[in-house]
Amino acid sequence: NIYSSLGDHEEAENIRLNRIKEVGKKVQAGLSWTEVNGEIGQFKAHDRSHSRSKEIYAEAERISSERIKHGHNYDSSWITRPLHENETIESILCAQSERLAIAFNFI
Repeated sequence: NIYSSLGDHEEAENIRLNRIKEVGKKVQAGLSWTEVNGEIGQFKAHDRSHSRSKEIYAEAERISSERIKHGHNYDSSWITRPLHENETIESILCAQSERLAIAFNFI
């Protein structure tokens, strides 16, 4: 993450690939869980496999819009890789597993 935060994404990728070769597997994605009315929701970043995914993402977007309306600015320094063509700073930072779990609590 240090190399990526300095803009050296190529070196960061080289280190990641070397680490995968050493360990033999990729790092597992983190998961977040929450329980609402007896239903347990399990989320990982950018996951759309939940049966209520459409509602969850809509609520996450609503929460994000409210934050922006009240003066919040997203800090792109937390993003440690280049954005893909269809991504925005907000889409990267607002689809973390924790944020999806929080949004699930509000739908």
